[in-house]
Amino acid sequence: MSRVARPSSRWVRRLVLLLGIAAMLGVLWIRAPRLYLPTYGALGSHDFIQYWSAGRLLLQGGNPYDPAALLKLEQAAGWPGVEALIMWNPPWTLALALPAALLPFGPATLAWLALQLALLLGCGVALWRFLAPGDQRTWIGLVLAGAFVPAQSSLQLGQISLWLLVGVAGFLVAQRSRRDWLAGVLLALLMIKPHVTYLFWLSALWWAVRYRRPGVLAGWLLALAAGSGVAVAFSPGVFGYYWAAAASPPMDWATPTLGAWLRLAVGSEHAWVQFLPALVCGIGLLVWLLRRRAPWKWEELAAPLLLVSVATAAYGWTFDQVVLLPAVVDLVSRLRLAPRARKVAVLGALGFFELALMLQHRMQPNMFFDVWHPVALAGLYWWTVGFERRQGKEAIQSGAAAPVAR
Repeated sequence: MSRVARPSSRWVRRLVLLLGIAAMLGVLWIRAPRLYLPTYGALGSHDFIQYWSAGRLLLQGGNPYDPAALLKLEQAAGWPGVEALIMWNPPWTLALALPAALLPFGPATLAWLALQLALLLGCGVALWRFLAPGDQRTWIGLVLAGAFVPAQSSLQLGQISLWLLVGVAGFLVAQRSRRDWLAGVLLALLMIKPHVTYLFWLSALWWAVRYRRPGVLAGWLLALAAGSGVAVAFSPGVFGYYWAAAASPPMDWATPTLGAWLRLAVGSEHAWVQFLPALVCGIGLLVWLLRRRAPWKWEELAAPLLLVSVATAAYGWTFDQVVLLPAVVDLVSRLRLAPRARKVAVLGALGFFELALMLQHRMQPNMFFDVWHPVALAGLYWWTVGFERRQGKEAIQSGAAAPVAR
């Protein structure tokens, strides 16, 4: 059973941790020019520059999706290209970019990197506690988070995708303790890139309606409204700017998704084919939700929903696969009572996947070929879960008690 009550000392520890992080970021801001002032090309700066520039334009009341204005700011910060890096995320995303834009690019990069690292490690611990309740070896969550190559890629580039992981992990933890408003607010983070986790957040909204959790819906809507309100307050026409930019997106992106490979197979001019896997899975999800009668257990459903979402998304990059960390933690948590042979097989496969992806990035930086990674994780997950179910059926038939990891 989940514990709803929270000792006051726990809140004290959380407050001390937050104050410590704030103090660390303050020291970095003050001392960064004397210690290390990163420029474009440094760790965590490559993609971060687009969020920082968009935030700067928003502060000026301008158009954060204007390529010419973005290019001017980005080149001043060290971007060597002749075309601007555009933030294609919806306007409510600007509420996250805005605080970073208050700082010069160098200190902002340091603060963003430090915050991202803290969030990644925090998500690793939170997911381990959620998927392995009662197991105090939280260091396992830290190791899995640090060793996950998509997470490393997100940190290295300064990507905003790590906030998707925060949304998933935070929602799972908050809904278990019935902090529904908070769960909804955290779920809204997935709308930064709604196409990446589309099956997860659609299921979460359906679940909130089906199981009468209106606080989740209210928190979700409130967070989106607040983020949008912040953007509109600085630039009243921001939604118009976004829709004008989204009307002509770079459709030729070759991303590591099944849809992109399907489009390559039938002809790159058929852009609609790239959306076909997501459409089919979306319809399948609707049918499955309407027919489902079994009790809803996020501990069992989160990983499959995320694995299918990421693999079939119309667009998505390797760093977006950071949201698959719950599936990795889930796999490892299932091994606590497993035979040694299965532990070696699953851990060996996970290690091989991450090492292979890391070496692939060394030899071939084109992310288009990383499509195998979520597919391989999905295959390993289904093999592991299927083995557990077969083992459980055999134990029931023989009259013995099947080992239960949770």
